[in-house]
Amino acid sequence: MLNDWTLFTAILAGMQTLVLLAFCDHGWKLRRDIPWKAVAYPALSVLVGAGVYALCRFVSDASLSLAFLYTLSLQLPLCALLFRGSAWHKGLFVVFTNVLYSIGLLLSLMVSVLLLPALEPLVGASRVGTGMNLLFQLLTFALLFALLWRQMPQRVDLLPPAPYWICIYAIYGLIYAASVYVSNTLIGSRLVTTVTPIIEAALLAVSVAVYLLFQQVCRTYHERLQRTLMEKQLSLQRAQMEELQASGTAMRKLRHELKNTMFYMQYLIDKRDFDGLTQYFQDFYRKEYHNLVEVDASGGILNAVLHQKISVAEQYDIQIVDELLCAAPPEIDEQDLCILLSNLLDNAIEACAKLENAVITVRMKRVKEYLSIIVSNSVDRDVLKENPQLDTRKRNREIHGIGIRVIREIVGRYDGSVQFESGNGMFRAKLMLRIGGDMT
Repeated sequence: MLNDWTLFTAILAGMQTLVLLAFCDHGWKLRRDIPWKAVAYPALSVLVGAGVYALCRFVSDASLSLAFLYTLSLQLPLCALLFRGSAWHKGLFVVFTNVLYSIGLLLSLMVSVLLLPALEPLVGASRVGTGMNLLFQLLTFALLFALLWRQMPQRVDLLPPAPYWICIYAIYGLIYAASVYVSNTLIGSRLVTTVTPIIEAALLAVSVAVYLLFQQVCRTYHERLQRTLMEKQLSLQRAQMEELQASGTAMRKLRHELKNTMFYMQYLIDKRDFDGLTQYFQDFYRKEYHNLVEVDASGGILNAVLHQKISVAEQYDIQIVDELLCAAPPEIDEQDLCILLSNLLDNAIEACAKLENAVITVRMKRVKEYLSIIVSNSVDRDVLKENPQLDTRKRNREIHGIGIRVIREIVGRYDGSVQFESGNGMFRAKLMLRIGGDMT
């Protein structure tokens, strides 16, 4: 039988890794296709187990806390390299499963101590410990299957900010530290009673409850911000409709007055008052024709966003120059482009609304396998020097501060990158979206 604690820990780490990879494969997409998962996942699990064995055997003794940290340090980069998704989310899943395995192992030690006087004469001390360890690990695996198969971490695009995640990681650190402390103190002092497994089981229940509660927090946060985005899109569409109606009204007015306009221009021509004709034409163009914003409804909501933002910018005497050197790729959802440009242009207009001769440039082009989007706007200071994280300065931070997070989340969905630059009187947001990026 297995009586080597280090070897037993390594085997458990390999089993945990295999189950973890199966759950991650169910919850997240792979970065690269693995054709033989039935062979690859067990092989990777064996490698993790061998790594834990080597670290426990040759680096330090195989204490539970160190074995936990070794397993965690090998599983975290493995899942990060294999699967897409937020590092915060995947890391929490790995930590949660490891904490459950470790608490299950501690429970088995406590039960072994309680049962040892009765079973040692029959099967021996080592077999009692090994049997209880295997039993409780199997129970832990069964708990995970029952709990997570229907409650897998659902993919959400708008995750809570870093403080939320730091808090949940700290909670699990405290749970694990309390569990190890209680177990080591009681087992080492031979003070294990029937109450101590109950305490350890309570910590396990708290771990599960905290995890499920935090999953609900993530979903609620995502849904709340999604509602905010939907309201913003509806507002954009209402503005588009109002703009269409206003343009139609202006066109009807222009057609109605065109006869009188042409009559007066002919009168100036007959008088040979060319200076007056020039002045009249310039006034007419500035007051009437130039204010008509052409909105091509056949171009979709992306075109409507640009025209609507141009109309808003004109209210602040901001010039928007659009250089769309390619059409929107079909691989990228038009709604995602709409949200990206809407947020970028809103930020740009707000940043230079009070500046004179302000200019905003929108440039979109294809660069090999990527779609490049660059939005630049005039500034009167170094924005990144004053506010490196680009945090909102408005009061309602939860609502007004989502723009940058939304941009990062959408770009991440397409395996892209976001870069902000400030200098020479301009602020630039540079986005790269991989065409054909993962949409799931």
